Amino acid sequence: MRTWQDRDLDLFAELADVCLATSVPTLQRDLIASEYQVWEARAFGADAVTLLPALVEPAELARFAALAEELGMTAVFEVYDGEDAEVALDLGAQVTVVAGSDLATLRSIRDSLPPTLLVLAEAGGTMALIGGELLRVAGEAA
Repeated sequence: MRTWQDRDLDLFAELADVCLATSVPTLQRDLIASEYQVWEARAFGADAVTLLPALVEPAELARFAALAEELGMTAVFEVYDGEDAEVALDLGAQVTVVAGSDLATLRSIRDSLPPTLLVLAEAGGTMALIGGELLRVAGEAA
């Protein structure tokens, strides 16, 4: 019988394989709930980790973001509403995932963010890169 640890090892093996196969930055998409997970993501080659303001308190998020930066990674804040976006901005977010179930919600949150912030938009589990440089890099990688 397979355990959750087996599943995690499989996922990290896949992450490591992707990191070795490409020069495009990679994002550890699992939501980070402990500093250990930040270290783990880095050990397997991730260039960025996903932080969710709705999951943990701002003080913890600040620690996770600082550790990610210390390890040479980018903290990507996943926001679902204006309050999440405000927390992310207060913590110095440079990249966000704006998530929502409909385009109106996505647009509303996106419009509240500064134009200098790099935004990844997600709707229904599909992620799109928004930003000229990322689109250029993604196009070259395809």
